[in-house]
Amino acid sequence: MNLPQGLDPVTSGEINDLIREVQERYNTSSVIITHDLICAKHTSDRVAILLDLTIFQKVGVSKAFSKVMTSR
Repeated sequence: MNLPQGLDPVTSGEINDLIREVQERYNTSSVIITHDLICAKHTSDRVAILLDLTIFQKVGVSKAFSKVMTSR
């Protein structure tokens, strides 16, 4: 069985917009677990970065994407 590997960029963007709209409209928080950094950037205010199954850093989204973060 062939399963889709991901959403196309347009659909992904629409879903990200809907998540952000719900967060703002209802003043809610969301927990989103993703490997999609674009999704994390557009739907999050804060991110927890995992390294070896442990939270490595918890930072604001702007800091998380301002430079490459490493464990060293």
